[in-house]
Amino acid sequence: SGSGFLNIKTTGNGLTISGMPNGTFTLTNTSRLQFDGGTPVNVIGGKSQSLLDTKAKVIPDLLNKVNRLAFTLMERVNDLHTKSFDLNGGTNRPFFTGSNAADINVGKTILADPALIAVAASKDFPPGDGSQAIQVANLRFNAKIDGQNLDEFYNSLVSDMGISIGQASEQAEHKKLIVEQLQNQKDSVSGVNLDEELANMLQFQRSFSAAARFMNTIDEMTNQ
Repeated sequence: SGSGFLNIKTTGNGLTISGMPNGTFTLTNTSRLQFDGGTPVNVIGGKSQSLLDTKAKVIPDLLNKVNRLAFTLMERVNDLHTKSFDLNGGTNRPFFTGSNAADINVGKTILADPALIAVAASKDFPPGDGSQAIQVANLRFNAKIDGQNLDEFYNSLVSDMGISIGQASEQAEHKKLIVEQLQNQKDSVSGVNLDEELANMLQFQRSFSAAARFMNTIDEMTNQ
């Protein structure tokens, strides 16, 4: 706009920006806003910085942990399943497909025929052997990620996320109180107190009335 300033505000759909042609911007993985030409927009705080930190740090870290949990679960279950036997005596078939939390799924052949679920330890065992299913259930305690079993890792993930949200809420409330206190201090200096202004008006009115009576008295004395 030629003024040298940009207006950036948050909306329900993200950020909106005005003050430059077309109002377009790019959100990069380096936690910075930049124009189409590559010129960076420095953000030093506020809601914009919070959104950038969430996109570049908080969400990727959370997704990485969720993906590690999903990958470990798939890897360990598939390892057991490929070594187990289904009702037809078949083996060497993975239970899950995919590589992370976004595409994890049960194999299509197993979805089409539940008899292919392999839970027997040996093809010679009679139907009804579910010993390998117990091994799969125990993975929540036996499989490890960074020294934690799957159950502990998941609980830690949820707990850390809750703590982060709680801390962010407390900090936001604290900053809000600081802003309100500063605003009250500003208003006490520059704001208008209606009661005080009314008292001053009454004082000025009485002073004017007294001055008028004084002038009338002087006028009467000089006319005699």
